Order: sequence, then structure tokens, then C-alpha cells
Amino acid sequence: MNLNPFLNFFIQDFIYQFLLYLVLCNGYKRKVSRKKAYVLAFLSSLYLPFVDALSAIYVGGRIIPYTFEVAIGLKVLMAVEEIFLLLFIIFVLEIEWYKCYWWSIILHFVLFIPDGILYADKFTRVDTINNYYIIMPLTLNSLPVYLLSIFCTIALGCLLFLVSRYNQKINKINSLSKWTWYVIYTVWAFVVIGSNKSYFNSKYNGVLKHFDNFNSILLIIVVIIITLFTSINLYDKHILKMENNLLKQQNEIQYANYLMQQQQEMEIHKLYHDIGNHIETIQILVNNGEHQEAKDYTGNLVKQYRNIRKNYYCSNKIINAVFSQKLKLCEKWNISYDLDINIPKTLSINDIDLMSVTSNLLDNAIEGCHRNPDSENYINIKLAIIGSYFTVKVINSKPDEAGMLKERTNTWKKDKYLHGYGLKILDEIVKRYDGQKEFIDNGNEFSAMLMLKAETES
Repeated sequence: MNLNPFLNFFIQDFIYQFLLYLVLCNGYKRKVSRKKAYVLAFLSSLYLPFVDALSAIYVGGRIIPYTFEVAIGLKVLMAVEEIFLLLFIIFVLEIEWYKCYWWSIILHFVLFIPDGILYADKFTRVDTINNYYIIMPLTLNSLPVYLLSIFCTIALGCLLFLVSRYNQKINKINSLSKWTWYVIYTVWAFVVIGSNKSYFNSKYNGVLKHFDNFNSILLIIVVIIITLFTSINLYDKHILKMENNLLKQQNEIQYANYLMQQQQEMEIHKLYHDIGNHIETIQILVNNGEHQEAKDYTGNLVKQYRNIRKNYYCSNKIINAVFSQKLKLCEKWNISYDLDINIPKTLSINDIDLMSVTSNLLDNAIEGCHRNPDSENYINIKLAIIGSYFTVKVINSKPDEAGMLKERTNTWKKDKYLHGYGLKILDEIVKRYDGQKEFIDNGNEFSAMLMLKAETES
């Protein structure tokens, strides 16, 4: 006795599709409730099984010929199926579609394994003479194989359901740029468009006939995955190198600040130790009527004191160290600067982030001046606590061209990539502290302002 062929075909295909949507749902955070997501998954899963079963059983009478019209029809069905899937991802999942679509591709292939080995081997035949594909009826004798195929698909889906929970923890995948994903998916689209369903080009009966094109596509996918992870690995190494360079820069700044403070303490101690002798000398000069000599002597003492205080800009050690280093470059290149600093000794902002913000803004300001050798260059720097925000505003002279905070190949820095990477770090820090940024190009002047939410301690 033959069982309902439409129902058999539909159930097998529907379980495969529904599991794909469920596993995809479980792998990422959702915009909607779990119940609504599962309802949408159920509805989205109905399309392809229904159309496939309707066209194969009732329209084709269980016979699918290999014609141009059928081939085009299959491509259209595949395209519409992917549109349904993409719409589901966009409206149900929080993550960007291109960061999780790769998982649906893998699910397609993995969940197809029981279908391709058990169901297709038992219930499909290929007529190589007439070149068409026949769907065999389901009978009571073949029912155990049919149920086994469904059971294996469900078991595989449950396993993938558990594995999918770790998707968001794969940092290497999530760190890929949008355009990298676009390239990967473009290659994938050409692979799908250029391939036929396996039963069209098969010369074999049995299990092997369903792995002719399947193996070719799988090989391409393996190559893509290897290339992908190789690129990710190289990218991670490069990022690690950049981060190490920044940490090295911070260590150098802190060490320079340590040496500077030591020197200041020695000079202050020396000045304090000799203060009695200096006072006696001035008193003797005044008593002897040598007023000009006393005035010159006093001026030298004041100059000596000012030199000791020269490298002291604020009570915050990190910012003071950065200014000590960067303002030396200003003096070297005849860049005038004006400081307006009104911040507490301690901020809740991480030291590395604080160093990165001030260093990058000053670097870009100095670069703007350095690229403008024919004019009087200046940098105005203001640091203050405005409300609950640590605010840094840097205004600098520059040539009348594109803003200095845009990535460019022409930069005075030794590592051009580090220049661009520093700008990305600013964006990340602003997001991390719920802050704001404002870059304004006024032609011959550039203004950069960053505001970071921070608690202060006096």
C-alpha cells in the first residue's frame, strides 16, 4: 500500500527546514520573544517544503525532468528560500545578518546528510536514459527507513541546537569586517548559481549519486573556510601587534614620566637644600648696594624654579606624562600651544584608555601642524570635567585640506597603519564610556572633541 506521497515529501522537507530555523534562532540573541521567533520559524519553514512537494508530486507526477525551465525554476525556488531566511534573520535576530548567515549555510549542509544518505537513496531514482528524476512512493516496507531518516535529522538538529549556543563566543568570526563577509557570500552565491541539484548530472544509482555535486561544493566550502580562518589568524596577529605597540608606547611614556619626576625631585631637593645660602647671598648683595647683581641673582633663581616646574602640567600622572612627551615635539617644531587643564588627580577612566585618547588627539593635532610648515602653527588644548563627562578639546592649525582625523597614506608617523588603528581605538573608547565625539574641519583649523562618561575623585 502506497502512503500519501505529498505528505511524505512535505514532512521530510519541513522537518529539515524547521530545524534549520530553530537552530539559527538559538545561536544568537533575538529581537522578539522566543514564542514569536518560533512561530515565525514555523511559518517560514512552510514555503519551500510546500512548493517542492506540490510541484514534484502533483505537477510533475513524481517525475522531475532535466529541462532548462525546471533548472531555472529550481534556482528561483532557492533564491526565494534564501530571501525568506534573510528576512527572518533581519527581523528576528539582533546580530547583523552577514555575521550569522554563514551558520545557516553550514546548517543546510549538515542537516541534509540524513536526507541525502537515507531518504534520497531509498525514495529517489535517476533515469539516465530519459534524463529525469523519479520520486519513489512510500510504502509500509520502506516506512522504517523513512522514520529513521527523520529521527537522524532531528537528532542532528538537537546536537546543532546545543552547539549553536557558542556561536557568539567565536570572536574571530565576529571580528571580520562587513566587506569581508560580502566577498565570501558573493563567492558562495556564484557556487550555488553554478551548481545543479545532484540528480541532474548523476550517472549512478544508490547513495553515490547524491554526492557528485555535493562533494564539489563541499570542497569549495572547505577551501573558503580554510582561507577565512587563515585571514582571521593573520588579522588577529596584526591587531595584537598594534595593541602591543600601544602598550609599549604607554610603558615608554610612564618610564619617561618616572625619570622626569626623579629629576624634578632631585632639583627641588637641591634648591631646598641651598635655599638658606641663596637668601644669605641675596642679603649680602643688597647690603653692599649691589642691587642689580641681587636682581640678576634672584632672576636666575626664579628661572631655575620655573625650569623645575616646566614639565608639570596637571596632577593626573598619565595625562602629565603624555603632555611632557608630546609638547616636547611642539617645541621641536616651533608649534605654540595653550593649555587649559581643570581636572582632578584621579579619574575612573582606565589609564590605557586615558593615554590613548590624549596621545591620539595630540598626535593628530601635531600632524596637522607639521603638514603646514609655511604658517604659524598652534595647538589649543582644553581638559575639563563637564557634568559627569571628562572632556578633551583640541584645536590645531592645519593646511586647508581634508581633516587630519581621516585615514591617509601621507603621515609623519613611522607606522601608517598604526595611525589609522589609533583612530579606530578612539571610536571604541567613546562607545565603551557612553561618550560622544565631534570632529570639525574649518579649513585652516581643525577641532576635535571627545567626551567620556567618568566618575571623579578629588
